[in-house]
Amino acid sequence: MDPINPIKVLILIGELEGCYAHTKKLGFEEDNKILDEMKQRYYKLYFKLCKEQGIKPL
Repeated sequence: MDPINPIKVLILIGELEGCYAHTKKLGFEEDNKILDEMKQRYYKLYFKLCKEQGIKPL
């Protein structure tokens, strides 16, 4: 199995950030909280992968 590409994780984070912003504007607090938890998990994964693969985070 190939290692996960940190850039692909970063793209996912960008999509989550957009969804987070929209749910915040629309007042969907429960969904907003879930998206925030997801973002945190993927940010941790992104930085971990960068460190493991010797890539400077963007």
